[in-house]
Order: sequence, then structure tokens, then C-alpha cells
Amino acid sequence: MMSLTTQKPNLKLPAPVSFPAPIFSHLLLTKGIKWQVPTGRRDGRVSLASDVSTLPGFTESIDSQKQKFAAKGLNTQDLVTLVGGHTIGTTACQFFSYRLYNFSTASANGADPTIDSSFVSQLQALCPQNGDGTKRIDLDTGSSARFDTAFFANVRSGRGILESDQKLWTDPSTRTFVQRFLGGKAPQSLNFNVEFAKSMVKMSNIGVKTGTQGEIRKVGRFYFILLDGKRRSLSLAIEKKQETEKACGEAVERGGGSEEGNIGEALDWEAATGERVRSKEHMKKMGEMKKLLSL
Repeated sequence: MMSLTTQKPNLKLPAPVSFPAPIFSHLLLTKGIKWQVPTGRRDGRVSLASDVSTLPGFTESIDSQKQKFAAKGLNTQDLVTLVGGHTIGTTACQFFSYRLYNFSTASANGADPTIDSSFVSQLQALCPQNGDGTKRIDLDTGSSARFDTAFFANVRSGRGILESDQKLWTDPSTRTFVQRFLGGKAPQSLNFNVEFAKSMVKMSNIGVKTGTQGEIRKVGRFYFILLDGKRRSLSLAIEKKQETEKACGEAVERGGGSEEGNIGEALDWEAATGERVRSKEHMKKMGEMKKLLSL
């Protein structure tokens, strides 16, 4: 499966899920929504891992997560809503496999008792004990290609992959919002698409730079591609790598053609993305990417 999103620099989004934000934000290939976002946000000049040290971790309690969100002006509903973005995306076995083996004596299989017992064996097959910790697993089992409320249904059923995700259901203060997102047309129900858009715009107003802080980039696009199940990140900063963007754009635009042309396209694609083109199927995906870019 291949999906693609693009991002303009006026909107900063949390990992592991990234969404496009030109004048309108779109969730491509996932039947997602679009919303208007404020434009003109200045971009920072430095990117450090330490800058995200205040983001919630995958083992943190709900109280800790709420405190970190509150420090940024976000409330409990925002927390549940934005974590709901895990309806698409993947995580690595190393971030949750500890829940599957020798985690607790409260369950017969030794797994985290908050995991649905019938789901444990499925996860163990995907992430064997002492197996490859870098193997990627869908965060939203059964609906990873759709932007919907299935993530919340999985959490309700004890099928949250990350410990922090599952806690949305075990903690009463967040369970209420999970139930409301799953409430259908009930009076107290919440529309996930609508609320997600609101929380995203709200988050985009965190730490806005003013005056001479940061910079306004002429082009600051990022391409995030799921190719053969692997997430690839292409930072196309034109000011620094104009030749890279040119190679990528031309490779996509000229997709197809003669065998000799295909070889040239493959070389361009590899130079731009670091992704080796191994087959005609890859060439087809390059064509699909071109269509998405034209939307």
C-alpha cells in the first residue's frame, strides 16, 4: 500500500502520524477530512530531539499525559482526540512487546491484563519474544488504511497497541471521550472528524514565533510515503536541495515509457528518496504519487 501526504511549514504535527497542510489539510487515501488552517506560521531554524522531550511517552499514565498537554494549552478532550490520530500509522515491536511477555501474574498468559486475551497470541505471532524489535505493526488493527473511529473501538475492546493508548479506556477521565466518539448519533456523542480538525488547529497555535524569530521558507514541503509498508520521509527543502526536488519531480512526471527511460527514472527516484526501485510495480507507484501531487 502506498499513501502520501504533504506538509507546509505553518503547521507542526506530532509523530508518528503526519498530515498535509497546504491551504487546506487533507488525509489522502484514508477517506479522511479536510479543514482550513491558519497560514503564515514562521518556521524554526533548529531541529533537536531534545525539543520534543516533553511529549508523552508510550508508558506514561493518563495523569502525566494530561499534565503535558495542559502545559501546552490542550485539554483532556484534545488529548483523546489527537491520540485518535493513531487510527493510521505504525509502531515498532520494541515499543509494546514488553506487554506480551512476563508483564503480569494477573493473566494466565503473562501478558498485560488490559489486552484482550484473544488478541495476545496474534500480537505474539507478530512480535515474537526476543524477535526483531524494529518490525512495524499497525496501530489500528483492521483499519489502518482508514481515518475513522476504529482506533477507539479497538481501545474499548482491549486492542490498543501502545500501553498509553490502551490507558485511554482504563482511565475514567479519558474513557468518557472514547465513548462519546463511539456514540454514533447519541446526544452526547462527538464527531471525530470535526473535533480532530479543531484540535489540530488549536495545536498549530502552540509556540508561534513572532518578529524576527525563525524564518518564512519559500518552500518547505515534506513528503511522507508508505511504500511496501515502510514509512519513508523525504524532506525537500528547496533552498538546500533544489536538485533533489527536481530529480524527484521529474522522475514521477516521466513515469513509464521505454525500458531505458524506466532505468533513468529509477536512478532519479533512488537519488531523491533513497528508495530502491526494484520492479515495474514501483514504477506504477511513482505514477500514483504523481496523481496525488496533482490533487
